[in-house]
Amino acid sequence: MALISNEGSVGLTSTILYECRPQNVCAINYIRFSNSVTNYDVLLQKYVASTASTVDIYSLNLTHGDTVTDDMTYILHPGDYISAVTTDVNTTFIISGEEGPNLSFLRCK
Repeated sequence: MALISNEGSVGLTSTILYECRPQNVCAINYIRFSNSVTNYDVLLQKYVASTASTVDIYSLNLTHGDTVTDDMTYILHPGDYISAVTTDVNTTFIISGEEGPNLSFLRCK
């Protein structure tokens, strides 16, 4: 099992925040959006490779200076990814979680 993280800017078109690699399963457990410049909207989406479909998770309308922290767990299988779209290029993100070749860290004990 390996820790994963990524950060950067969210684009005006779909920006992949993290994509699960082949042979692994991912648990994304932290996503943060921020924009200190202007009001902004954020749309979070999940692409499901097995069905080649994109699912909207949520859409938020935020005021400049708002920071959103999402600590829900999103499970990604090989080829799945989490992406986001914003209405302002000054929107930034941070994402973290775990990735590994088996489901042991996802199973209930």
